[in-house]
Amino acid sequence: MHNKYEISCGENRIYILDYMSGTLGFSARQAKRLLKDKKVLINGKAAYRDNRLKNGDILEVDLAEESREDIRAEDIELSIIYEDDYILAVNKPPYMLVHPTPNHPAGTLLNAVANHFRKQGKEASLRLLNRLDMNTSGIVVIPKSAAVHRTLDERMKDGSIKKYYIAIIQGVIKPEKGIIDKPIGKNEEDPIRRTVASDGQPAVTAYETLSKSKGCSMVRLELLTGRTHQIRVHLSHLGCPIIGDTLYGEESRLIGRQALHASDMELPHPLGKGIIKLHAELPADIISLAAELELE
Repeated sequence: MHNKYEISCGENRIYILDYMSGTLGFSARQAKRLLKDKKVLINGKAAYRDNRLKNGDILEVDLAEESREDIRAEDIELSIIYEDDYILAVNKPPYMLVHPTPNHPAGTLLNAVANHFRKQGKEASLRLLNRLDMNTSGIVVIPKSAAVHRTLDERMKDGSIKKYYIAIIQGVIKPEKGIIDKPIGKNEEDPIRRTVASDGQPAVTAYETLSKSKGCSMVRLELLTGRTHQIRVHLSHLGCPIIGDTLYGEESRLIGRQALHASDMELPHPLGKGIIKLHAELPADIISLAAELELE
């Protein structure tokens, strides 16, 4: 996951190490390691220790492969879907970050997972196989070792892991079942947003309409690639944004976030013991929205 920051420093320039440690809260050691491993970008290009940031620069820090042994354990309830000696799968509620950031060091999914492992007396590493936006609910998988993480990450890259979502959208997609094959790139005017762009990265989403009513519909989607905000961008591009998605659509009085839920995942067991099928029940706010719109 890439954390993005827009630099605001007036006419002055600031050394990148000073900004990462002083403003973002990284330790000096962690900042130096991230820079050495080319995990930090300035305006899309690799950053170096002697770089100085100027006003308006976009700094990206990739924490995707970080093992987070330093995360504080917190007694937060977990909705566990599946657990064995190799992986933990949970149903993440909406409005929760998956991992701590310098600005939000507590109250995240990994703070809860750290407490779960501590109560079991386990020294498992805290790595995420997949990530969800704060306001997206559903399945998140936590491998319990670096070796398991590497194995499953390779399965993710070769398409062996299947990921499915449920969304409630404005309008009805025509045809009601099909493939959205539209490349996705960065939005030049907003570093947070993504957009369909001819020079973007390949992005493919399969969809099927489950029900429709009152000018809205419930759809099941499969991610065939994994671009940032892929489902949200593709649905918005078709003129059928997710209800409540304020970044790619508009605010809704019926739900306080985008009505998107990671409902199902199928992945090969890391030790070759068949296929693990995971299912996360819909949260209360999406159930309520579906009832209000008479979507069965």
